[in-house]
Amino acid sequence: MLVSAVLCFLLPVAGLVFTGNAVADTTSGAEAAGAAIGGGLVSGFMGFVGFFLGIVFLIIGLLTGRDKQVIVVREGQAIPEA
Repeated sequence: MLVSAVLCFLLPVAGLVFTGNAVADTTSGAEAAGAAIGGGLVSGFMGFVGFFLGIVFLIIGLLTGRDKQVIVVREGQAIPEA
């Protein structure tokens, strides 16, 4: 879950790489401008979605997988060896 959270936080980086690749493949100025504007919108959307998904995965990853063992020690009893 923690790895998924990190990857979700990196989604905007993937959008920027995609945009750079699309702009590099263009030939005309108008085409490059359109690719840059569209890529900016894609990166913004991926950042928005990635942030919220990353928060969800981070919370789930931090709350699961822990040892939820409770040891009760009463007066006069020895602590058991683990």
